[in-house]
Amino acid sequence: MIPPALLALLWSFTAPSSALAVGDLYKLRGVSGREVRFRPGTEADVRPIQVTMLSMKMNPLGIQHERFIVAEDASSGSRVGFGQIRPFGSPRTASSGRTGFELASVWVDPEWRRGGVASELVQRLLSLHGTTGTRATDVHLLTLATTSSFYERLGFAVVDRSSVPATMQLEFAAGSVITRALNEQLVCMRYVAPPAPSQ
Repeated sequence: MIPPALLALLWSFTAPSSALAVGDLYKLRGVSGREVRFRPGTEADVRPIQVTMLSMKMNPLGIQHERFIVAEDASSGSRVGFGQIRPFGSPRTASSGRTGFELASVWVDPEWRRGGVASELVQRLLSLHGTTGTRATDVHLLTLATTSSFYERLGFAVVDRSSVPATMQLEFAAGSVITRALNEQLVCMRYVAPPAPSQ
């Protein structure tokens, strides 16, 4: 296990300046006086992340804090959002195209939504992922069709059911059954390009 102080130090050397700097502040769009600090996840984040994910009907298993970026209220230090990019597949299945990465567990406290926190989290995760020597186009995600437009604005595109990575097909099939029972539709998306600059 990597001690949190060492993890923060490693991030400060590996994160590109345009991505995550430890203690980096982000001023919320359209909200006066509220700032968010982004930091790497720590062991202390695991239980609260699991509890939040379970309450939101998200899969709380297999949480590894090293994969997370956490957003916190800059004034109080309270956790207001988080997200991760996790690997799926394994190195021994790489030749069969069964490895890649999943953007997952993206959550922002309802009181902090609509200020750009989730967009900033996703962009920072993708930027940090790019420092690992892997291609951002290896990143997929599963989401509800009703939320897919959010991810489209960030450079993701819905993929055909036949293009769902082999290692995500079971999760996609099970999730599709559950979402249909809730009168929703699950879609798989792949990162295809960075978002166009805002004008």
